[in-house]
Amino acid sequence: MNRDHHYLYEAVAQQLTDAIRQNTFAVGERMPSLRQLADRHRISMATALQAYRLLEDRGLLVARPRSGYYVREAVAECETGPPISRPPDQPNLPINMQYGLQFQEMMTQRGLLSLGVTADPAPELVPAKALGRILAGVARRAADMPASYGYPMGHDGLRVQIARRMADAGCYCKPSEIVVTNGCQASLGLCLRVLAKPGDTVAIESPTFVANPHLLAVLGLKALEIPTHPQTGIDVDALEQAIQRHAVAACLLAPTCQNPLGASMPEANKRRVVDMLAGAGIPLIEDDALGDLSFERPRPKAAKAFDQDDNVLYCSSLSKVLGPGQRVGWIATGRHHDAIAYLRGVLDSVAWPTWQHHALAQFLAGGGYARAAGAATRVYAKRVSAMRRKVLEHFPDGTLVTNPSGGFNLWVELPDTIDVNELLRRALEHNVGFAPGMLFSPTWSYTHHLRLSCGGSRTWDRTEHAIALLGGLAKQLAG
Repeated sequence: MNRDHHYLYEAVAQQLTDAIRQNTFAVGERMPSLRQLADRHRISMATALQAYRLLEDRGLLVARPRSGYYVREAVAECETGPPISRPPDQPNLPINMQYGLQFQEMMTQRGLLSLGVTADPAPELVPAKALGRILAGVARRAADMPASYGYPMGHDGLRVQIARRMADAGCYCKPSEIVVTNGCQASLGLCLRVLAKPGDTVAIESPTFVANPHLLAVLGLKALEIPTHPQTGIDVDALEQAIQRHAVAACLLAPTCQNPLGASMPEANKRRVVDMLAGAGIPLIEDDALGDLSFERPRPKAAKAFDQDDNVLYCSSLSKVLGPGQRVGWIATGRHHDAIAYLRGVLDSVAWPTWQHHALAQFLAGGGYARAAGAATRVYAKRVSAMRRKVLEHFPDGTLVTNPSGGFNLWVELPDTIDVNELLRRALEHNVGFAPGMLFSPTWSYTHHLRLSCGGSRTWDRTEHAIALLGGLAKQLAG
């Protein structure tokens, strides 16, 4: 073995890769501890850690808090995962946006069991009581607080806590660079308004987050969909070719735990995308709304962590852990701070919910958010795995399902003979709903795909029954 330190961890990682491929280490099995690995290969602990992290980047291992490294399920089940997407290679204005409104109306029927109609966190995992106690205390101590507008960029204490939370993602910014918003989607909208004008082109993942096509449509922006892999995220080579062929005003990506795929880009890919876009003068808008729910611990670095040129606008929120009703997101604005701060003040008013911001600042400072995120992540990892197994058990042969790196969503690709609209119509007759794949593309590209979610409030028995029902309906349509 070459003892050169630069290559040593790669050689160790290759030996472990071979062992995993040969089933010496089975799916779900715990790998040797760092100390054991270091002793076995006569290497330092730092080199052992580098080897494991390289295998994480390759999608072979997953880190679990206070437990160690484990062989990922995707290693054995890669054949049941969807292939990389192949969207149109030209910019397009979003189409059929009215269907989104019609879909929302359909999903309001009484008694509907939602399997991903919206990607909401499970209510039982939201620390509502703890937050309520803090909020009540703030209200008692500062009863007259709502009578003042407060600083328009958000409560200073909350901005401090947000900056500290961002450090977990490898991002270090000043609280003064943070603008608090009414959620991550509001953050993305502000960034796009500042960076692009009607008629401009924005590069996005495909499939993308369900609200992004609507956002682009409202702003009059064209979407350039980039092929995206369900495990490793956006195809970096395809993105490079796209920005060489087309004038792109901005790039909107979710590099960690992307919705709906659950994909997370390897660290090397994040670094390459950040450097590539900076070199091309194209700003990157990073959506990190689900990053704190990564199944890997410590959570992966955000793309912003590799930003040496102040070219990444980082957007996130507390909604996926503390519930969408909090309506608190933020932007790490960097050199665009003045433009974003001004626009935020004009569009969202100069006021903010004073009691809520004070309470959330206290909750974050006391470690409540970190504990809630950790507890929720452990539950979602189990639920997603169980839901995935049931989909593969009950759905027709040829069904492909993602194996997410975090969050609570599954992306399902059905045999191409199945019309997902007809499947949804039949499912609604049984009071079961899901999000059809067309909603996740501005060009209506995913007509035999759907997103399922294990968030929301339901028992596993009801969820299992609904999956079996959907699978049976899909088999009927498959013929």
